[in-house]
Amino acid sequence: MGVIGAWRPLELNLMETKDVQDLGSPFLVTVSDIKTKIDRCFTISGNFYHICKQYLYLRPDNCRSTSFFLHFQKGRCTGQKIDTHKFATMGRQIAEFLELPNPELYSGHHFRKSSAMLQCVNSERDTVQKIL
Repeated sequence: MGVIGAWRPLELNLMETKDVQDLGSPFLVTVSDIKTKIDRCFTISGNFYHICKQYLYLRPDNCRSTSFFLHFQKGRCTGQKIDTHKFATMGRQIAEFLELPNPELYSGHHFRKSSAMLQCVNSERDTVQKIL
Protein backbone atom coordinates (compact mmCIF):
# COMPACT_ATOMS: atom_id res chain seq x y z
CA MET A 1 0.00 0.00 0.00
CA GLY A 2 2.78 2.40 0.91
CA VAL A 3 4.62 2.04 -2.40
CA ILE A 4 1.62 1.72 -4.71
CA GLY A 5 -0.22 4.64 -3.11
CA ALA A 6 2.88 6.79 -2.48
CA TRP A 7 1.76 7.22 1.11
CA ARG A 8 3.43 8.84 4.07
CA PRO A 9 3.59 6.86 7.34
CA LEU A 10 0.89 9.10 8.89
CA GLU A 11 -1.43 8.43 5.93
CA LEU A 12 -0.96 4.68 6.39
CA ASN A 13 -1.76 5.12 10.07
CA LEU A 14 -4.97 7.02 9.28
CA MET A 15 -6.19 4.53 6.67
CA GLU A 16 -9.50 2.86 7.59
CA THR A 17 -11.35 -0.16 6.23
CA LYS A 18 -13.93 2.17 4.63
CA ASP A 19 -11.12 3.58 2.44
CA VAL A 20 -10.75 0.21 0.66
CA GLN A 21 -13.51 -0.95 -1.67
CA ASP A 22 -13.37 -4.51 -3.04
CA LEU A 23 -14.38 -4.44 -6.69
CA GLY A 24 -13.76 -8.18 -7.06
CA SER A 25 -10.19 -7.56 -8.28
CA PRO A 26 -9.02 -4.88 -7.92
CA PHE A 27 -9.42 -3.03 -4.64
CA LEU A 28 -10.12 0.68 -5.06
CA VAL A 29 -8.31 2.66 -2.37
CA THR A 30 -9.18 6.30 -1.65
CA VAL A 31 -7.31 8.46 0.84
CA SER A 32 -7.10 12.17 1.52
CA ASP A 33 -3.58 13.58 1.18
CA ILE A 34 -2.63 14.98 4.61
CA LYS A 35 -0.82 17.96 3.11
CA THR A 36 -3.00 18.96 0.14
CA LYS A 37 -6.35 17.62 1.49
CA ILE A 38 -7.07 16.31 -2.02
CA ASP A 39 -8.33 12.73 -2.35
CA ARG A 40 -6.04 10.30 -4.14
CA CYS A 41 -7.30 7.03 -5.59
CA PHE A 42 -5.42 3.99 -6.79
CA THR A 43 -6.09 0.32 -7.36
CA ILE A 44 -4.54 -2.80 -5.89
CA SER A 45 -4.66 -5.69 -8.37
CA GLY A 46 -2.97 -8.95 -9.32
CA ASN A 47 -0.94 -10.66 -6.61
CA PHE A 48 -1.23 -7.57 -4.39
CA TYR A 49 -5.03 -7.90 -4.51
CA HIS A 50 -4.79 -11.47 -3.21
CA ILE A 51 -2.37 -10.46 -0.43
CA CYS A 52 -4.72 -7.67 0.70
CA LYS A 53 -7.68 -10.04 0.54
CA GLN A 54 -5.80 -12.51 2.77
CA TYR A 55 -4.90 -9.70 5.18
CA LEU A 56 -8.55 -8.67 5.48
CA TYR A 57 -9.59 -12.31 5.98
CA LEU A 58 -7.30 -12.53 9.03
CA ARG A 59 -9.06 -9.59 10.66
CA PRO A 60 -11.16 -10.78 13.65
CA ASP A 61 -14.94 -10.56 13.27
CA ASN A 62 -15.30 -8.91 16.67
CA CYS A 63 -12.69 -6.19 15.97
CA ARG A 64 -13.89 -2.73 17.02
CA SER A 65 -11.10 -0.80 15.32
CA THR A 66 -11.91 0.76 11.96
CA SER A 67 -8.19 1.06 11.18
CA PHE A 68 -7.11 -0.93 8.13
CA PHE A 69 -3.71 -1.90 9.53
CA LEU A 70 -3.72 -3.93 12.73
CA HIS A 71 -0.97 -5.59 14.80
CA PHE A 72 -0.27 -9.25 14.20
CA GLN A 73 1.63 -11.18 16.86
CA LYS A 74 2.37 -14.89 16.91
CA GLY A 75 0.32 -15.37 13.73
CA ARG A 76 -2.83 -13.77 15.15
CA CYS A 77 -4.41 -10.37 14.77
CA THR A 78 -4.57 -8.45 18.06
CA GLY A 79 -7.15 -5.90 16.90
CA GLN A 80 -4.83 -3.07 17.93
CA LYS A 81 -4.10 -0.30 15.41
CA ILE A 82 -0.54 0.03 14.10
CA ASP A 83 0.87 3.42 15.09
CA THR A 84 2.76 5.91 12.93
CA HIS A 85 6.12 5.05 14.53
CA LYS A 86 5.78 1.41 13.42
CA PHE A 87 5.23 2.51 9.80
CA ALA A 88 8.19 4.88 10.07
CA THR A 89 10.51 2.01 11.09
CA MET A 90 9.30 -0.49 8.47
CA GLY A 91 11.74 0.79 5.84
CA ARG A 92 14.65 -0.13 8.11
CA GLN A 93 13.14 -3.54 8.91
CA ILE A 94 12.68 -4.32 5.20
CA ALA A 95 16.26 -3.20 4.45
CA GLU A 96 17.55 -5.46 7.25
CA PHE A 97 15.54 -8.40 5.90
CA LEU A 98 16.95 -7.80 2.39
CA GLU A 99 20.43 -7.43 3.92
CA LEU A 100 20.93 -4.03 2.30
CA PRO A 101 23.90 -1.93 3.41
CA ASN A 102 23.15 0.74 6.05
CA PRO A 103 19.57 -0.30 6.87
CA GLU A 104 19.38 2.50 9.45
CA LEU A 105 19.21 4.98 6.55
CA TYR A 106 15.81 3.63 5.41
CA SER A 107 12.59 5.03 6.84
CA GLY A 108 8.86 4.81 6.22
CA HIS A 109 9.20 7.76 3.85
CA HIS A 110 11.06 5.43 1.45
CA PHE A 111 7.68 3.91 0.49
CA ARG A 112 6.77 7.26 -1.05
CA LYS A 113 10.21 7.69 -2.64
CA SER A 114 10.09 4.17 -4.10
CA SER A 115 6.70 4.92 -5.61
CA ALA A 116 8.04 8.05 -7.32
CA MET A 117 11.01 6.10 -8.72
CA LEU A 118 8.74 3.33 -10.06
CA GLN A 119 6.52 5.91 -11.78
CA CYS A 120 9.59 7.39 -13.49
CA VAL A 121 10.78 3.95 -14.62
CA ASN A 122 7.33 3.05 -15.96
CA SER A 123 7.07 6.39 -17.76
CA GLU A 124 10.47 5.91 -19.42
CA ARG A 125 9.56 2.34 -20.44
CA ASP A 126 6.29 3.55 -21.98
CA THR A 127 8.13 6.27 -23.91
CA VAL A 128 10.64 3.76 -25.29
CA GLN A 129 7.83 1.40 -26.33
CA LYS A 130 6.06 4.23 -28.19
CA ILE A 131 9.26 5.09 -30.07
CA LEU A 132 9.85 1.46 -31.06
